[in-house]
Amino acid sequence: MAVITISRPYGSGGDEVATRVCEMLGYRYFDKTLMAQIASETSLSDSEIVDFSEDDYKVRSFLDLLFGASTPRTVAQVRSWTEDATGARVPGLKLLDENQAIALVQGIIEASYEQGDMVIVGRGGQAILKDKPGVLHVRIEAPRKVRARRVQDQQNISPAAALELVTQRDKASADYLKRFYDIEWSDPTLYHLVINTGQWTPEAAAHLIVNAVGYMHSRPTGTIALVLTDITNPFFMTVARGVEDTAGKQGFSVLFCNTDESENKETEYLNVLLQQQVKGVLLVPAGPSTESISLLQKHRVPVVVLDRRVPDARVDTVRCDSEQAAYQLVRHLLDLGHERIAVLSGPRVASTAVDRVAGYRRAMAEAGLGDTAELAYYGEFSRGSGYYMTQEVLATTPRPTALFATNNFIAIGAVRALREARLRAPEDISMVVFDDLPASLVMEPFFTTATQPAYEMGHKAVELLLTRLAGEGPAEPQEIVLPTEVIVRKSSGPVKGTAR
Repeated sequence: MAVITISRPYGSGGDEVATRVCEMLGYRYFDKTLMAQIASETSLSDSEIVDFSEDDYKVRSFLDLLFGASTPRTVAQVRSWTEDATGARVPGLKLLDENQAIALVQGIIEASYEQGDMVIVGRGGQAILKDKPGVLHVRIEAPRKVRARRVQDQQNISPAAALELVTQRDKASADYLKRFYDIEWSDPTLYHLVINTGQWTPEAAAHLIVNAVGYMHSRPTGTIALVLTDITNPFFMTVARGVEDTAGKQGFSVLFCNTDESENKETEYLNVLLQQQVKGVLLVPAGPSTESISLLQKHRVPVVVLDRRVPDARVDTVRCDSEQAAYQLVRHLLDLGHERIAVLSGPRVASTAVDRVAGYRRAMAEAGLGDTAELAYYGEFSRGSGYYMTQEVLATTPRPTALFATNNFIAIGAVRALREARLRAPEDISMVVFDDLPASLVMEPFFTTATQPAYEMGHKAVELLLTRLAGEGPAEPQEIVLPTEVIVRKSSGPVKGTAR
């Protein structure tokens, strides 16, 4: 499975080359008909498809740039459908501006990448799919005078008119990519292959591209490893699914290792993985030490850290902002009137525990409740630890009115302790939780939670790892921070005895 993007100046013959590549490989040509099909399959659009490419873009005039550069221009009036009070679909009209049209095209191109076996000509494909594995970026070039002669012959116009048309189209394409994707159209670093059709025929150029695709498919695949701290946790189970699905599409198998939050077990696993010559490692580190990362880097095995930070290591990382999400959860409790809020944390050495307690303390300090040391409890990210920490909390006087569980397993243990004490949430004590439980495990979601995009985390980590295996990407370590979402449910409510 591969995707080919082709960038081509006007008159270079790029469209003909793309058509020949599709015929030779049996790939689909990305056009408006295919866009509509993909949008329908992926529920990306409930309106008529607009194909807004550089071919449709008009360079802004001097007056536009002077007086209206910040105002997106309307590019299309399309049919759309809404539902009336009875649920019936009602046709209507919708105006799309440049930015809306670009967003629609970008979403469809990203969905096309997931399907594969496709040639995308223009439309910023080289920018949209820049860091995606399994994509070949091609630029078809030819000297401007050569292109002008071709346009002159094709359209039966004068040499001067042909040269002017080529110049205008080049300017429009360059402006389109700079305006919407902030890239320089002719930057050679955007492409794996640049072909001059002033020297090569369209058929020869197509053969060069087909050969390059064959090289991509012949690149070694193999096995990567995912090293987790607790493979039974639903969050990591979903991460693992994202890893396995993404790696499998690229021909890689995945070995799963479970360290039980033990740095010793982590080291043992990594030594075994090195003996088995895995191609790369996705690591959820059990602690803050850089030793595991240094071991892998010493053996030139690419590594991406997942979920957590290792502050002193130069390493690629994919995670969420635990500190900010924890802050938002505690702010929610403070807004409900709670002041005595206990935090039930995982190990002090885990960066996620450190960050979530830091977010808790920031929120409390902002509310003038900064002396919270007595309300911070540390244990393991486990049900048993959540149970025992909650028992400690319930034995304090005055008892906290709310609990912040820093992961879902701690929350499950806390609920057990509350039930044994015949206490209910939120009637007797409110609860908020970091990490959600999958819908498959609960009949009705209960916890107010900060949920992380676990599947996407696994997906992004594999993409980054495969980029490193291909010898691509920036030299500096990359950090991808994914958004979290706070979802308010039934487990949190106002302090008992107050009305809100």
